[in-house]
Amino acid sequence: MKKYTFLIISLFTSFALKAQTTAASYGFSAFSSTYTSISSSGTSSSSISSDDIASIYSLGFNFVYCGVTYTQAYVSSNGNVQLGTTCGSSVFSNYLAGLPCGGAGVLMPCWDDLWGVGHTAYYSTTGVAPNRIFTFEWNNWALYSWTGQHANFQVKLYETSNIIDFCYGTSTYSSNSATIGIANSTSDYQTLPDHSTSPTPSSSTFTTTISGSPVNGQVYRWSPNCTGTPSSGTISATSTTGCGSYSSTLTLTGESTGSTYTYQWQSSTDGTTWSNISGATTTTYTGTVTANT
Repeated sequence: MKKYTFLIISLFTSFALKAQTTAASYGFSAFSSTYTSISSSGTSSSSISSDDIASIYSLGFNFVYCGVTYTQAYVSSNGNVQLGTTCGSSVFSNYLAGLPCGGAGVLMPCWDDLWGVGHTAYYSTTGVAPNRIFTFEWNNWALYSWTGQHANFQVKLYETSNIIDFCYGTSTYSSNSATIGIANSTSDYQTLPDHSTSPTPSSSTFTTTISGSPVNGQVYRWSPNCTGTPSSGTISATSTTGCGSYSSTLTLTGESTGSTYTYQWQSSTDGTTWSNISGATTTTYTGTVTANT
C-alpha cells in the first residue's frame, strides 16, 4: 500500500458583485449619534431661504446611487434632495405621484410643506479622498403656516461607500405630515412608517403621514448592498497525513463580512475545471480528500 501525504499548495476565492439598481434593495439601519451642526463650519446658503424653492450644490466627489453616478445635489426648501439634474420647481406636497423627476435619485429626510424664509441652510464637503462626506443641513427650519415649529436635520453622503445618512437634531415639529425615505421611481422606493428609534421601512406603502420628528441624535442609514471591492481573505487547511482518503477542514478568515456576501466551495480534479460542492456555502468546509481531488 502506498502512503500519500497531501499538501494544499494553492487556494483562491472569488466574489461576484451585483450592481445596486433599486432603492427598494438598499439596507436600512437606525442608531443614535450626537447631532453636530455645521452652522459654524460649513458654508451658509440663502439660496433655499424661501418657499417652495430648490438650488443646486456640488458634492465635490462622485456619489453612486442605484447604479448611477452623481456629482451634484438639487436641494429643496421642502426637505428633500434630488441627486443630479434639476426638475423645475420644488414640490411641497409629499405624495407618490409628485416625486421630483419621477422619483429618480430622490432622498427624503423630511419631505413636507416647509418654510425657509428667514432661515439659513449650510453645506460642506469634508475629509480626504476617497473618504469625503457631503453634508447638507436645514438649520432651525420652519414648518409652513405653523408658528414656532422648527427642526434641525441633515443629509450626509459618503464617498466610496455610497452610504446615505439622515441625521436629526432638536425639533419642535408636531403638526407636520411628512415622508422619510429614499426613492428612484414612483414604483421603487422605501419609506418609514413613523419616526421611532427603530422603524421598519416599506417598499410597498408610501407613507405621507409622519407627524413630529425623530428624537435628537437619531440617525437613519441607507446602505447599498454592494460597496467597493470585497476582501477575499485567506484559506487555511488542517494538515493531515494518511493512506487513501481522509477528511480535511478548510477555513476562510479575513474576508469581507456582511449579510450581502455569499460563499461557495468548489472542487477540481485538474486545477482548471471547478465544480460547486453541494451545500458547501459557509466560510468553513470539511470534505474528503482523495488522490485525484
